[in-house]
Amino acid sequence: MNNFYVYCHKDSDGKIRYFGKGRNKRAWDFTKRNPYWKNVFKNTPPTVEILVDHLSESAAFELEKFFIAEAKADGVQLC
Repeated sequence: MNNFYVYCHKDSDGKIRYFGKGRNKRAWDFTKRNPYWKNVFKNTPPTVEILVDHLSESAAFELEKFFIAEAKADGVQLC
């Protein structure tokens, strides 16, 4: 089924700090995150943006890896 999506979390300055793949409410679940993510967003919750939806899990995973690689190549510090 094509019920996965790729999303990002932006900080209060509008900078993308995290990319992920998920389905259902994963993008809005802030409880199961790594300590660095929790530190970045400790004062202000992230803005969630769905970048691409209606994907298979494998397509979402590949697209997530692509977005992360592009951001790192641009010098973006991700969580």
